Amino acid sequence: MSKRAFLHSIWLAITGLDFAVQTQRNLRWHVVAACAVILAAAAFGLGRIEVALLVLVIGIVLCAEVLNTAVELTIDLLKAWEHPVAKVVKDVSAGAVLVTVLMAIVIGFLLFGPHLETVWGCFRP
Repeated sequence: MSKRAFLHSIWLAITGLDFAVQTQRNLRWHVVAACAVILAAAAFGLGRIEVALLVLVIGIVLCAEVLNTAVELTIDLLKAWEHPVAKVVKDVSAGAVLVTVLMAIVIGFLLFGPHLETVWGCFRP
């Protein structure tokens, strides 16, 4: 693959991500939440490994949401929404996003929990 073709493929990927962010409300919420989590990690002074784990989990959630968008657009393109399996496919795809979000929440509690307890401990009588 030439350098020009490689750069073009990156540009197409960026265009696809831009489309997803512009058109998908849930993806925008995930991006806002990701930014808040990264800011909180910096504020609480999480270590490199903790931040790396957060970045990994954030990436998984965002990838799941983007793939869910691709699945939903494909079903819509095929005009298959009348088919009984089409709803199941969309629901299963959304379920995959839910699983990744729940995983991210658990990992977030595990990583931030000790730091939050320290902060809340300061306010105990």
